[in-house]
Amino acid sequence: MFAVVFRILLRAAFTLLLLTACVFFGLHMTGDPARIMLGNAADEVALEAFRAQWGLNLPLWQQFLVYLEKFVSLDMGTSYMTGQPVRDVFLDALGPTLSLMIPTAVVTLLIGIPSGVCAALHRNTLLDRSLMVMSVFGYAVPNFFMGVLLLLVFSIQLGWLPSYGNATVWHYIMPIITMATSEAAIFSRYARSAMIDALRLPCVRAARMRGLPERRIIWLHALPNAMLSILTILGFFLGTLVAGAVITENVFSWPGVGKLLVQSVASRDIPVVQMIVLVTGARSSPQTFSWTFSHSSSTRAFARETTDDHTSRTRHCGRHHPRRLLHRRAPRARPRPVRPRGHGPHGPPPHAV
Repeated sequence: MFAVVFRILLRAAFTLLLLTACVFFGLHMTGDPARIMLGNAADEVALEAFRAQWGLNLPLWQQFLVYLEKFVSLDMGTSYMTGQPVRDVFLDALGPTLSLMIPTAVVTLLIGIPSGVCAALHRNTLLDRSLMVMSVFGYAVPNFFMGVLLLLVFSIQLGWLPSYGNATVWHYIMPIITMATSEAAIFSRYARSAMIDALRLPCVRAARMRGLPERRIIWLHALPNAMLSILTILGFFLGTLVAGAVITENVFSWPGVGKLLVQSVASRDIPVVQMIVLVTGARSSPQTFSWTFSHSSSTRAFARETTDDHTSRTRHCGRHHPRRLLHRRAPRARPRPVRPRGHGPHGPPPHAV
């Protein structure tokens, strides 16, 4: 147990270190942060002063070591653009993102799971095919295309909804629809597959043989078993919400983490980008832990089951085990003694003596 946890934590730390190094060196090699931040009209004196202020005049490997030293002391640095601590900049943008992700998650679960369960209960019918076609369409349409389409129809053509910002409740409608469309489609297909597998369980067949009502079988036997499979993908669902928020927030000018990430990459605000990348990468650590632990547990269980099965077969089969039959020697044919005619197995009859 402890060895598995230690191996997972070591792997997660190495992954975060590699991700941080790739982002750090990649942003530095694609452009000079001082030149991009101050513009092409800045003279060399201003550029050198900016580099000396933020330590950009050092070699790249020294800058990276300085960043790692600050990271160990939980100092994420200061933003080049605003001059504020990176932690404060990130927390200011995290609030609007969470206010968008939580309603999106609720709408996704309320639409995706019931539609998938309904499709499984009416399998191979018109309702099932219609719901699956809608789920494929929702998954195939990109978020940016859905967002632009909603803007053109409901904001520009009809004028019903505001196009950008997060001031009122009406500003939440189009971003939530944009993000929940693809996520609800994924959950619908997962819920359908899980419900179909749950309806084939022995407990469901036994309940039907006992004559229980179908509604009671679905609510008390099939649906709880299906929800166990659905709950395993909730962690990955939260990760895809973060990725979808980057696109959606830029389409609707939502002041969240996604918009902050795009602005920071464009202006080469490296400390802010590193903070967002680290938080996003650390978000996958619980998923990696749960998947790896369950995978290792299932592997150990399978190995134990295989070993027990082999041992039991060897124990019950005894010397007639197939492997032993291959190396078993045929017994030697012992010559039968030749008895004289009229003699029994214990010698001649009494009258012959």
